[in-house]
Amino acid sequence: MAATRLLLLAALSLILTPALSHAQGLPAAEHYVGIARTDDGREAYREAHWVTRADGRQSRLVLYLCPDGRPFARKWVRGPLGGSTPDFALEDARDGYLEGARAGTVYTRDNATAQQESARVSAPADAVIDAGFDDYLRTHWDALSNGGAIHFLVPGRHAFLPLRIRAEDGQLDGVPVRRFHLRLDAWYGFAAPKLEVAYRVADRRLLRFTGIGSLRDGNGGSQAVRIDFPDKLRAPAPTRQDIDAAATQPLVSRCTQ
Repeated sequence: MAATRLLLLAALSLILTPALSHAQGLPAAEHYVGIARTDDGREAYREAHWVTRADGRQSRLVLYLCPDGRPFARKWVRGPLGGSTPDFALEDARDGYLEGARAGTVYTRDNATAQQESARVSAPADAVIDAGFDDYLRTHWDALSNGGAIHFLVPGRHAFLPLRIRAEDGQLDGVPVRRFHLRLDAWYGFAAPKLEVAYRVADRRLLRFTGIGSLRDGNGGSQAVRIDFPDKLRAPAPTRQDIDAAATQPLVSRCTQ
């Protein structure tokens, strides 16, 4: 059960990326960065995101960067604009870990020497996959003010697990935010580690994630992180050349401190 809780929380942290405005006229492309820190304030990694939208579809490229700026992991997320069940693929070059979902098939590989495992999964009506969770929160913003429930895909379990969502309005550094508290909707959910996300009310952008991180630490274990997405790390809209360069950048197998 403890392993299941950690897998779920890690999967959730992987998809919680800064949200777009809920208004019409979404940008065709954008680029932003988040900083993940451990409990002692040490920078664990950064997340660099490139998002493009065209013809009703959205593509998201994420590079996970060592503190010195070198990328060690890459993720692609592709699906309908605003959809909650996109396809995705993650690769971590430090140990060869893979996970993803495509057209109803979920796959994982624990490390570079392990065999890849896959399974067909049936998505329930309230299914959410990876970055689709971010879109789900924004499109169900008003309804979730009274709480809600979904089934979230946990690749490591090759299954959808029930999740309860509780909302709470407040402030973060003087900015009005809505905090979403997340836990397993099961009898052992009370024992799950804390996971919380704070969205700015004005534009429904994610400002902070707090909980078990999606990526393993340098020793292959789980780690608690706080990921901040400051406005100062938002960059001008990227070009196709920028995205192509990020997509082909080689991944390193080790981060040096």
